[in-house]
Amino acid sequence: MLHPETLAALNLLASRTQGAVLEIGPYIGGSTIAIASATRGRVPFITIEHGGAHNHPTLPTQDTVADLKANLARVGLTDYVRILVGISREPAIKAQVAEALGGRKITLCMIDADGRVGLDIEAYQDLMAEDCVLVFDDYETRDEGNVKQSLVKSWVLEAERAGLVTRLGVLPWSTWFGVRGGHWGRALFRDY
Repeated sequence: MLHPETLAALNLLASRTQGAVLEIGPYIGGSTIAIASATRGRVPFITIEHGGAHNHPTLPTQDTVADLKANLARVGLTDYVRILVGISREPAIKAQVAEALGGRKITLCMIDADGRVGLDIEAYQDLMAEDCVLVFDDYETRDEGNVKQSLVKSWVLEAERAGLVTRLGVLPWSTWFGVRGGHWGRALFRDY
């Protein structure tokens, strides 16, 4: 789950994006709603969910995709999001993302999936703007044995050292915000 400050930041970033938005791992749609309420069809917004049941401690689901669709419908945002069901790194899913982009570059990418953010960045880097804003959940948690957090944090730290990403900050409940490359998201903001 994402902290309200993180959801507000996603909403603001989505309201300023000029390219497209890719979300990997929407679960049942908290971040999806924050993004879609800002984009409202102005730019392509694609979200990828692998589906299935999940025994989350506070928001369990028997069907993530059905609950995602129901939550989007409940707030009237269904028409603003293209939902792809599958594994983000599958070639068929990437082909569907490329088609949905319609030639636009991704300028905002939110990843909250299996923790292997580097593999997702590698899979989609050719579809991203050079200074795409990146958002990764589970960067830091209080749970020392959290495998997902360990994967996210170790990749981010290595990518920062290599100059592949630049950190903008970490918001409450462990969500990392940064920019691909060393730029400050010029493609995202039209007025800045």
